Amino acid sequence: MKTESPNGIMCHNNAMRWMMMKDVIKALPENVEHRVNAFKQLQKKYLKLEAKFFEEVYALECKYQELYQPLGRKKAVITGESELGEADRKKESEDEVDAEVTERFKRLALNCKTGTRRSSRTRMAFQRSG
Repeated sequence: MKTESPNGIMCHNNAMRWMMMKDVIKALPENVEHRVNAFKQLQKKYLKLEAKFFEEVYALECKYQELYQPLGRKKAVITGESELGEADRKKESEDEVDAEVTERFKRLALNCKTGTRRSSRTRMAFQRSG
């Protein structure tokens, strides 16, 4: 049985389809019927886990959306629609210092990873740059 949805698309009546599938499953050999039912139960468990997963993903997206908003506000500064305030300028210079420190740590970690030993001259130059 087909019914027309409000937007004009033809769709199947779910109750009729469910009844037809139930009859088809009953017509199967008993061992296959048990397998189909076991699969249906497994699929229900999977769908519950998947729903929980997407709920947690949504919660995480909401959390990080709040964290991204201040960065999005800086877009106006980048596009020239507004200027940085004095406090923001200080933060920008602190961010540059943080980037420099991060770069030094990366170099140090790379040297440790590759097992390279620095000469005393290189060590002294590295210490002076920090």
